[in-house]
Parts: sequence; C-alpha cells; structure tokens
Amino acid sequence: MCVDLIGNINERGMTLLLPVLAHAVQACPSEQTAHALLPAFQKLLMCMMGGKEGDVAVTAGITALARLLLAFPTLFVGLFDATAGSIVW
Repeated sequence: MCVDLIGNINERGMTLLLPVLAHAVQACPSEQTAHALLPAFQKLLMCMMGGKEGDVAVTAGITALARLLLAFPTLFVGLFDATAGSIVW
C-alpha cells in the first residue's frame, strides 16, 4: 500500500502520490475507506511535522489532509490525537 511509499520516495514522487491519496478520499467518501487510509495519513503527518519533507511535498500533503478534514472531520481530529505522541521534533 502507499504507506510504505510515504517518506521513502523523493519529493517528486511524493507530489505524484499525495494527490492520488486525496482523490481516494474524495472518490470513495465512506468511513471504511477513510479508516483504511488512516495509516498513510498518519505517516504523512509524521513526515510533514518532523521536517522530513520539502516544501512542495508539504504543500501536497496539506491538500490531502484538507480533503480528509472536509470529508471526515472527526477522523481528522483523531488522526492528530493518534499521531501526537509519534512525532519526533
């Protein structure tokens, strides 16, 4: 799944992968789809907040996270709760 790719590919790869993740949330607006994608979003958030990604990848990541926020606000908040202890500053 895309969880293995996030954080392990270059910035160009991230900018290609993240719109696909965002469109998956938009195309399949169900709780099951969102729960299946949460590990990918969690790893994305850890990479973004940990400073491991460049500006272009962070911008694409924010777009993907915004789609999650609009579609599933409670899951978005839960994502931050679940990820808060895992981020290394």
